[in-house]
Parts: sequence; structure tokens; C-alpha cells
Amino acid sequence: MDKKQGTLHDLKDKPEFHWKTSRLWIVDMMIRMSRAVFTLHNLNIIHTDLKLENFLMENNFYPVLSDFGFSFDKTLFDEDKIIINEVSGTENYFAPELKKRDKKGKIRYSFASDIYSLGVCFFFLSIKKMY
Repeated sequence: MDKKQGTLHDLKDKPEFHWKTSRLWIVDMMIRMSRAVFTLHNLNIIHTDLKLENFLMENNFYPVLSDFGFSFDKTLFDEDKIIINEVSGTENYFAPELKKRDKKGKIRYSFASDIYSLGVCFFFLSIKKMY
């Protein structure tokens, strides 16, 4: 792997980011990020903490997904969704369903939760600032 340039979150604050961020560049970055998540989901892994800070950048500005500390292997669970007691991840990126507990007090993660978080990444990347 090439030398890392930091994360996408770090990159958006650098002056050189602004001249590199044509709409085409941002769309290309979104496609590359989507491929990383698609690959992960094809391996039946739910990341649960997708955010700009977890996409490391190589010298060629290729995003590399990192931080699998909260990830789950979906094949280890019987249901379509992973049911846990505590929510993990970063609140700004949470899917709405993660903010509610079911009748048993559990939180349900799914591939859709990751896709929602990826959409939040796209939003922050496209507006070039965080809230």
C-alpha cells in the first residue's frame, strides 16, 4: 500500500483539497467508497461505524476503509439484523433506527444501517464541512 495521506475527514480541511474537489472527483471518491462497503457487505460484515474518519487516503487519493473494531460478521447471527444491547459508532452518522430500541430494549444493526452512514459520508464530503 502507498503512504497514507490521513483520512477523508483530515483531507477536507487541507487547502489542496479544495482544488482537487471538482464534482467529478467527489463522485469518483463516492464510487470508490461504495465499492469498499460493497466488498465488506459481500463478505457478510456490517461495519457499524462508517464515517469520513474511517476512510484512510493513500498517496493516489484512493480511500481505504479502516477501524473494524465495532464490526460484526452477519453469518454468526440467525436474523437479518444484528441485535445488541448498546449502540456503537459515531452519533452524527447513525441511521434513525439505531436511535430507537425494540420492545426488548435491543438495537438492531443491518446492512441498511451502513448504507445510511455511507450516505451521511457522501453528504459531508459533498458540502466539504462537518456539523
